[in-house]
Amino acid sequence: MKKHLLSLAFIPLFAITACCHVNKAPAQPPKITVTYPDWKLKALSFSYDDGVIEDRELIKIFDRYNIKATFNVSLGKAVKKPERFIQVPEIKTLYKNHEVASHGYLHRTMTLLGDRSLNEEIGRNQEEIAKVLGNSPPGFAYPYGRHTSKKAPTRIYEALAKHKLVYARTCKKAGNFDLPQDFLRWHPYCHHNYASDAAQKFLDSKAEKMSVLIIWGHSYEFRAYVNKKTGKPIKASWYVIENICKKLANKPDIWYATMGDIALYVNASRKLAFSGDGRKLTNNSDRTIYFLCNGKQKSIAPGKTLEVK
Repeated sequence: MKKHLLSLAFIPLFAITACCHVNKAPAQPPKITVTYPDWKLKALSFSYDDGVIEDRELIKIFDRYNIKATFNVSLGKAVKKPERFIQVPEIKTLYKNHEVASHGYLHRTMTLLGDRSLNEEIGRNQEEIAKVLGNSPPGFAYPYGRHTSKKAPTRIYEALAKHKLVYARTCKKAGNFDLPQDFLRWHPYCHHNYASDAAQKFLDSKAEKMSVLIIWGHSYEFRAYVNKKTGKPIKASWYVIENICKKLANKPDIWYATMGDIALYVNASRKLAFSGDGRKLTNNSDRTIYFLCNGKQKSIAPGKTLEVK
């Protein structure tokens, strides 16, 4: 009798186990975290305006620390003041390790221009830079930071897109290290005057997704000069940017890139497509995209589809 009771006692347990197998919930799709190249989640870039002769000294500092920067030039304005601005013959060699972007042909305030002048300001500089570098730049920095108005809120962005510009940097301070949803309204994190604290905050941050620190300014701000109001000589302050670079350099979790590098890569990563069940990933872009699949390092080549699990 005990044996019969013992065998019957197993019947409910078996039935429950079988029921669990039949009604087992489908496995969750893997957790995918898109990263920068080499599976990094932080990116750093500097952006400097006007293409002035002080860029020569600034580039020496950036190159010393293997830091990448974007230099925004106005070739029409440069022709008028050759003593202050980098000239065409020097551009290709001086900026060879960095990015040359547009700052408008004559550095005119975009919001004050009519449609014809706006297109001339954008398009002429694209053409002139292309003559020097062999291709039009993907990037732009708004002269004086002005980029929109209440009467025509999207007019300037549409003009930039017409000339195939991928991103445009403002002067407005970003409130965090997040990437912009719209790269034609890319706010830097801060001006270099506030970069020391920003650099430490960025280094201390725990990135769980792609984040970015953009620091901007003008290289002439570091030169020695005489205060026009007081007549007092002001010493050069190249040590400021050197200390910032020293603090941020050679970090294994940071991708050192130009703004163009970052914008083009992120736009490519946004072309990744998942199947309905989340188990197949297709790369619809023209570049290799890096990602973490449940914490494991993976990459997907252009035009390829992968099963992810």
